[in-house]
Amino acid sequence: MTTGPDFIIIGAMKSGTSSLFSYICKHPSVLRPTRKELHYYDRRRYEGWGLGDYLACFPARPPGFISGEATPYYIRQDEAPESVAKDFPDVKLIAVLRDPVGRAYSHYWQRFIKGKETRTFRECIMAEYEAEQRDLADPGKTPADTGPPDREESYLSRGRYAEQLSNWLNSFPAEQLHILFSADLIQSANYEMAKIFSFLQIADVPVDTSKLIKKRSYPNMPSEDRQWLEDYFRKHDDALANLLGRNLPWRDGALVPTMVEA
Repeated sequence: MTTGPDFIIIGAMKSGTSSLFSYICKHPSVLRPTRKELHYYDRRRYEGWGLGDYLACFPARPPGFISGEATPYYIRQDEAPESVAKDFPDVKLIAVLRDPVGRAYSHYWQRFIKGKETRTFRECIMAEYEAEQRDLADPGKTPADTGPPDREESYLSRGRYAEQLSNWLNSFPAEQLHILFSADLIQSANYEMAKIFSFLQIADVPVDTSKLIKKRSYPNMPSEDRQWLEDYFRKHDDALANLLGRNLPWRDGALVPTMVEA
């Protein structure tokens, strides 16, 4: 019998991780943990959990069955890759990435609706940018050090995917990390799931991907905010495209769906 995760969806936040996890768990060979987000490597191990507490969240399973979790905060947690590699060196990692502009806006509205944010979107991104610039002026800091890794209002930093994935690739070989785009998951769900099932080494079976777990619509983003964000993320997108060796759907002129929430 096997315990612990066979796979971990590490992020990104507001990019469709709930939908992806649900699709994976519809496979007859996948057994669910106690909940989707276990938060062991970003929070609970700092709050007193031991590895045994984490392992207890996964079902015992015979050969041929797998289990995993999805905590989208992991992708940006600086210490998580090394810790995961130490505990589970053979685990398979999955990252689903969304247009960072839309991701930031969705993140803002989630917090605004919950009453966790009262500022305008522009005020939020400019405050974070100014804090980032102050941090970068400190010669002892690097871009990856900007802001605490668990800061929820990290609208900009959570979209700097190349920095985050490079951190994971310092601890894991590339063949253990499967990266997909939320736009592709929406537009070609069956095709993307077939690739994921192959990556997880389980049979390709049809699953119902007709519904996203959460859908919300927001007011249109002000055009000046969108332009500012596109300019901000351009170099980070270029770095991601170079890291992956592939084009990004939000940089190819494609219309990226805006209804991805979890």
